[in-house]
Amino acid sequence: MKDDKSKRAPEELLDTDTTAIEEAPDDTSNEISDGYDESYEDDEEDEPIVLPKIKQALAWFWHNRRKTLPASLLLAVIITASIPLSRYSVAGLVVRRDFKIAIIDHQTGVPVSDATVKLFDRTVQTDAAGVATFNSIKTGVTDMQISKNYYESDSKTITIGFTETNPPQQFALKANGRLVPINVINKITGKPIANVSIAANDSTAITDDQGEATIVLPSETLEAQALFTSEGYNQLEATIQVSQQVVAANTFQLVPSGNVYFLQNKTELYKAQLDGTSKERVMTELTSTASTVEIKASADWRYMVIHMVLKNGDQQLFVLDTETDEAVEIGGKDDSFYEITGWSGHQLHYKVTRAEKEVWGASRSALMRYSAESGQNLIVDQNASVGSNDASAAYENYSRNVIVAGGVLYAKSWIKAPYADVVANKEDGLYFLHGSSEAPVTLQTYEAVIDQNPRFELIKTGPQAAIIRYHGPKKPELMAFKDGSLVNQETSNKAFSESYPVYYLSPGGLNALWRQSDGQLVVGTQTADDGNVIETDTRYTPYGWLSDDYILVTRAGQLYILPSNGVGTLGSRLKIAENVAAAQ
Repeated sequence: MKDDKSKRAPEELLDTDTTAIEEAPDDTSNEISDGYDESYEDDEEDEPIVLPKIKQALAWFWHNRRKTLPASLLLAVIITASIPLSRYSVAGLVVRRDFKIAIIDHQTGVPVSDATVKLFDRTVQTDAAGVATFNSIKTGVTDMQISKNYYESDSKTITIGFTETNPPQQFALKANGRLVPINVINKITGKPIANVSIAANDSTAITDDQGEATIVLPSETLEAQALFTSEGYNQLEATIQVSQQVVAANTFQLVPSGNVYFLQNKTELYKAQLDGTSKERVMTELTSTASTVEIKASADWRYMVIHMVLKNGDQQLFVLDTETDEAVEIGGKDDSFYEITGWSGHQLHYKVTRAEKEVWGASRSALMRYSAESGQNLIVDQNASVGSNDASAAYENYSRNVIVAGGVLYAKSWIKAPYADVVANKEDGLYFLHGSSEAPVTLQTYEAVIDQNPRFELIKTGPQAAIIRYHGPKKPELMAFKDGSLVNQETSNKAFSESYPVYYLSPGGLNALWRQSDGQLVVGTQTADDGNVIETDTRYTPYGWLSDDYILVTRAGQLYILPSNGVGTLGSRLKIAENVAAAQ
């Protein structure tokens, strides 16, 4: 079998080699004569001593190879790294860091966005500031290639060192076209839009934080068709004037993306983009059978409840997912009646009166909560009753329910038929159900004094507040509700005869929109304790929010969108549709 020396230890190789040396015949000994050299004899005598020392050293090295091999490798790296030309290449085997290169125009010095920069085998596009960022790239010397349409390509040798250069090192490209300055703004707010991608004639650019960009276009053209795209905005196709001067024609307006839903002609449900384009009818087959339609959207417009009274008198209740325009029926076709309370987040609160139940019967009325996300329809509360007919029965009656403080505040009290017997040991109560809770919290109860009149009055006085009046056997008892519980706050009977605005909470829940008694529109805090007038024209009425940045208003049947902080000097009211039903 062939001896595989590559797998043998160093000491084994030395044993073989030294044996061969010691046994080899000395052919030169016969040739030595008168010129005998004593140093030669000394060498012959030292040889048996030196070789065993080498042999021992190699054996020790191999025996301790777990320590000696890594140490030898480290020593080799240190020696190589001490040589300037190879230092970064060696470090690049283990050292990586983020590296930035800035590309500017040779003539104007402005950043060149969307240029292609290549280092090693990595390719990166420059951002709106003209900076190409290479994450976790190895150090060392390499060639850099820079290219972009209508610019002269360039190649340079650079060294990626151990430390970051701040600001990044700049490299200039020479344009072989005309540099055209572009400005892009939000059509509603008038504010600049960053990171808008502009493409025209095989040339591209990206706007900076000021909404500005410079695109290079062929010098021989006067106009160029361009496509503007940005996340959160509708695409825009427009014509660029090929001019190196700042001209008004090269300021472009983008419309935020999204749809608004509205009713026209009482029963026709439509949606349109924020500038009124792409208008189309929704749920045509269902709404065509209705005599009246009521809609109410969640604060973020993700879901919408549609309450229809059909031409035959029946009622139906649907929840529409505005992302898919798919509707789920959650009630109807059984002669029931529905009363929409409102939304808390994506939870819909409503009251159902079941026609199949006797007027005095138990569970004829129920408070419901429908989760648009899970599809669960929960019975929050339903009325109890005693008795056997409409002349002798007593039953619970619900007051007006209000959405406040992220949930629903409601009350129920006992009433009786004219000839009903006296009923004892019953309670009237005030309750609050938070939007995400499974069961309501009891805020206050009273021993019921049963007659033919409901006992509770509930009035919403702010986004997070309400006042309550309970008509007891002696005198009314007044209460104040705030942030989910009853509070010690002075309340007068006069407060129940005053009028209060309708408040619209923003999707984020931090701000509220309302119309003051003088007709001006105000955006303020979530408690409505403080606010700023954002519209002085008293012809406008709130319709709701669209994200936290925009509000919707109506005027004489026309639906508009405007900035949540008001039109100011830059913004504008953008009309979406006409003949629109007022907010409900």
